Amino acid sequence: MIEVDGGHLFVVRAGMETYLGVLAREGLDQGLLGHQMRDLARRMGELLGTTPRQEEHSG
Repeated sequence: MIEVDGGHLFVVRAGMETYLGVLAREGLDQGLLGHQMRDLARRMGELLGTTPRQEEHSG
């Protein structure tokens, strides 16, 4: 969580090399947002996660 002018920026990992970020205004229920972000990140990670690239070998 990072405090920004007028609110907060929340970032959670959503898979390998995949993150979910939410910019929320002040006064928002941070616990509820965190819970919802974890649930969404879990579902997103299954669909949008990336894997490391493999080097191609010529030969």
